[in-house]
Amino acid sequence: MKPESNTEVILVVGAVTGPQLEEGLDVASRRQLLFSARMRFSPETQCIRQEAVDRIIEQNLALSDADAGLSVLEIQEQRVVAMPDGAAVLPREEIQAGLARLAAAGRVAVDAEDPPRYKVEDRVRAEVWGVQATCEERLALIVGRLFRGAEKGAATYKKPFMECLCFIFSRLGEAYVRQIQHEITADELLNQPHVARAFKAIKASYPFVDERHFQSAVVAFFADHDPAFAALKWNLAQNYFVAKCLGLDPSGRLLSKEVFGDADVYLDTNVLIEA
Repeated sequence: MKPESNTEVILVVGAVTGPQLEEGLDVASRRQLLFSARMRFSPETQCIRQEAVDRIIEQNLALSDADAGLSVLEIQEQRVVAMPDGAAVLPREEIQAGLARLAAAGRVAVDAEDPPRYKVEDRVRAEVWGVQATCEERLALIVGRLFRGAEKGAATYKKPFMECLCFIFSRLGEAYVRQIQHEITADELLNQPHVARAFKAIKASYPFVDERHFQSAVVAFFADHDPAFAALKWNLAQNYFVAKCLGLDPSGRLLSKEVFGDADVYLDTNVLIEA
């Protein structure tokens, strides 16, 4: 059936088969691909995506020169959200839409120059830096507890610890949600291969790290229900889903030619009904 010219056509993918998929992706990877696509494009996640875009823009404006501000092009060129190869994820139109929302809410001021330049209001700048200070204090508190008595001092473990958590959550965010819902135990979560890779990567980057103490601290962080620990874990788990909404798929294969080239696409009725 040929659609009318003014009809919006939506393609909903339920299953895909093809040479690349058959050879390169197992069942878990295919499910992850579909999950990522739904997170990025489904209507119910668009408000989450928009809010994430707005907060990212605010933070970058807060870090910029308070007097000069930034143009849309300068914001885009900063690659505020980018893939590891530097490719920007947020198109110009999405940045403009975010700035329009922030201006309407009175959080961003725009001047009359051509092109216009944007600045965050002073109260918003103070708010952003206040959140940053709170997060830094919380991380310092957590590191101080977990690495008390470390040979090099607890403070030296702040950066490697945070990098390790980011590595783990970027790959195990969904598994962590299952863990806090008591579907799997903390031991099952930490026994997954990505965690061992994270420990290995941290030791390679920071040779001074005491492996035994470091691994014990990470295990304690996930097993302990301390409110400060729980707050950081929740924030990192949220970031996993926000990254999905923004299109920062760790596999780098979301809706790519390498996956879908020469593939047969089937419309799954279960997906269609929900859409």
